[in-house]
Amino acid sequence: MIVDVHQPFANTGGEVRAREFYNTILDHYFLAAGQDEIDIINAGGAGPGWELTGESFKAWPSMPADTFTFAAPVCRFYGGRSGGPNSHFFTASTEECEIVKRNGGWFYEGIGFYIRPVGNPRVCPAGYLSVNRAYNNRAAQNDSNHRFTTSDSSIREMGRRGWGVEGTVMCARP
Repeated sequence: MIVDVHQPFANTGGEVRAREFYNTILDHYFLAAGQDEIDIINAGGAGPGWELTGESFKAWPSMPADTFTFAAPVCRFYGGRSGGPNSHFFTASTEECEIVKRNGGWFYEGIGFYIRPVGNPRVCPAGYLSVNRAYNNRAAQNDSNHRFTTSDSSIREMGRRGWGVEGTVMCARP
């Protein structure tokens, strides 16, 4: 059910939409920022149960050429190839990316997209939306999954479902 979902304005600076999928069988969420991957998932190429949630946020497919735009690469990991969960994990934090690479359980797939990293403290600058991350707390079952959303109501719902709300981890253009 989609409630209070942020719908980004039209793309104006070469952005793409990182679109959210939900798997009704696995109870997992996934982000896809490339139209080819979105089309493959919609056609069943990632297996059964995947459907678009209607949630999305803006990102860049490559580093923006605009020198006024501060963007960072978003590391993309997949657990299944390294004995970890059948799930993906994304981070715009250079430090977190390096930690996940070293700790094992996740296979580094490369850069998923580019986005404005969160500041310190973990807030986004004026004019940007907070991308919040929730975690399903299922590492002990080798079933970890994360959800990334700009929707306040969606992140609150994840907390009500028992997911750990990790807070703002990226900043998206409206």
